[in-house]
Amino acid sequence: MMLLLDIGNSRLKWRAHAGGRMVDSGSCASTPEALEQVRLPKADHALICSVVDPCRHALLTPHLPVASSWIAAEASAHGLVNHYQPPGALGGDRYAALVGAWRRAQARASAPEAQVVVMAGTALTADMLTATGEFMGGCIAPGADMMLNALHAGTGRVRLAGLDGDMPPLAAWPATTQDAVGQGIGLALAGVVQGMCSRLEKHSGREPHVCLSGGARAILRPYLRCAYEEVDELVLEGMTWIARDRGFDV
Repeated sequence: MMLLLDIGNSRLKWRAHAGGRMVDSGSCASTPEALEQVRLPKADHALICSVVDPCRHALLTPHLPVASSWIAAEASAHGLVNHYQPPGALGGDRYAALVGAWRRAQARASAPEAQVVVMAGTALTADMLTATGEFMGGCIAPGADMMLNALHAGTGRVRLAGLDGDMPPLAAWPATTQDAVGQGIGLALAGVVQGMCSRLEKHSGREPHVCLSGGARAILRPYLRCAYEEVDELVLEGMTWIARDRGFDV
């Protein structure tokens, strides 16, 4: 059995594959306490994508098979050409998401279109992928919770407005502090996506497809002016393709 692990800043997600199909899946918080107690499916091999620190990795080690390998971005692999500098500096989660989005584009049309691949989580990433599978780079911005926490920490009057860490609802006219904060964050995040879309459209000559994933993507829905496709667990989807390319029966 093959175990795929996506270890994010907030959540650990996994899928177990055997005989060419998924047989188990699950998730938990990626806090040290949760990782120390997690019970993962028994597997012969694990493929791991991680953005967390080595201390949290060490907590998972007793729960992993001896045969484990890690996702690392390559200059040219899985149908992609990676122009990041250096190519290996691209995070494994972004790389796996790009692989997943690229394979989706190939399945969707005989002539895949350019894409902006958006991952909304603890941070927001918006990455540009051409119709020929070239990764041209992208943006990283603080996610909604990080922006809200920064306002709490740095602005006394916003802190006194009664914000409790939840995103305020969308309002047509932001006439309260809560609405002003919510719409400010939503528009800021959407602006990153729109900026990457505009840049890629100038390069390709047509509006790119937007592939939207990540656990915090709901905040973006009211603010994106472009059409988009929502994909659950795009990183794990990309990892499945990478595992197949490596010869594993998943």
